[in-house]
Amino acid sequence: MSEKGKRISTRVSPEDWRKLERIRDDYGFRSVYQMLHALVILFLAWRLDEEDRRGVTLRAEIGDMFGEFMDWEPQPFGRPVPKRRRR
Repeated sequence: MSEKGKRISTRVSPEDWRKLERIRDDYGFRSVYQMLHALVILFLAWRLDEEDRRGVTLRAEIGDMFGEFMDWEPQPFGRPVPKRRRR
């Protein structure tokens, strides 16, 4: 039995989307999806490589990198999606 990959969904502001499209064009990616997929793979490879070299986890270092987002809460995007009713 083969295991399916997991999907990662996220939303970005229109301004951030334009920035991603500009970066996509500058580096020759076919799509923003392709670029973000490559970034995830590179991040995972970098983290595993660093962990192997140090022999410790990088939780504190990653926490420092993203520390300013620790209290971040998502902003409402468009109109709320109604919840599905159970039958």
